[in-house]
Amino acid sequence: MAKVYKRGSYYGFQEAVPKDLRAIVGKTKIQHSLKTDSQRQATVAGQKLDIFYDDEFRRLRSLDAQAIKSAQIRLADLGVVLDEPVYTDSGSQEAITALAKLASKLIDRHEDRVIDGRASFKAIGDQGLREKFPDPEERRAKVRVLQKYLDKMGEHQVEAELKPIEQAQAAVGMTAPKEYENAEEQARNSPDELSNDLFKNWIEAKSPTTKAQLAAEIALKGLREFAGKTSLLEISKKDVSGWLAALRSFPARRKPAESELTFNEVMSRYEGRDYAPLAGKTVQKRFTLAQAVFTNALKGVT
Repeated sequence: MAKVYKRGSYYGFQEAVPKDLRAIVGKTKIQHSLKTDSQRQATVAGQKLDIFYDDEFRRLRSLDAQAIKSAQIRLADLGVVLDEPVYTDSGSQEAITALAKLASKLIDRHEDRVIDGRASFKAIGDQGLREKFPDPEERRAKVRVLQKYLDKMGEHQVEAELKPIEQAQAAVGMTAPKEYENAEEQARNSPDELSNDLFKNWIEAKSPTTKAQLAAEIALKGLREFAGKTSLLEISKKDVSGWLAALRSFPARRKPAESELTFNEVMSRYEGRDYAPLAGKTVQKRFTLAQAVFTNALKGVT
């Protein structure tokens, strides 16, 4: 039975997990520190958590074998093997992380193809159009027009390649337990308080495409790593300016083994080497997406 209790100076919350759900939740009891010494605030927070877990337990009981099987099949099709079942907290987090990495690598490969394609097309187009358009300026203009069509085709291609990942993410979301830590934060804060998770707020407010969402995630990860800060709330204007300057020198291509390195580790490894940096368009896109996340968070804040 759910209850609020006092340990030392502060109150806490505990909820017994029903026996039929313990295999899915992965524990017999759920506990949270309410981080308050006020009985009134603790009572309100406890009521919110009680409602949250009633809803969550109903959701878990509504899961059917077909939903779980669908998630498992989509993950297997993408080569994702989990240590724990997808419907458990640890298994779902493992799946979400693996899918995010797959999407990140796919976008990196797409950017590499764009760089290679533009260079090759420019050379071929310049040579092939030379006879019909002898004027260099006119020829370059024709190449730019055709390149836009190729870029658009590339955009459609990467969106199609991202689709199975997006479907797998949705399937995992249908079976995964909710994040209990977020429930604890929600219980302590009022709905109008600024959440620490600015990225999720932006997604909920703007409903970006899967590609834009993943690109923003890559940009914000690099920004945090550059600044050496774990929370976006700690990021300063100076951090953003420094990151933007560094981003212009960030290598466009990296070895697969370097995918686990942080932003600063990559910069250090390539220092003094001859390499192609990110295209200006890519730099601007990452900056714009990061800016959009912060702009969304500041709306309504005075």
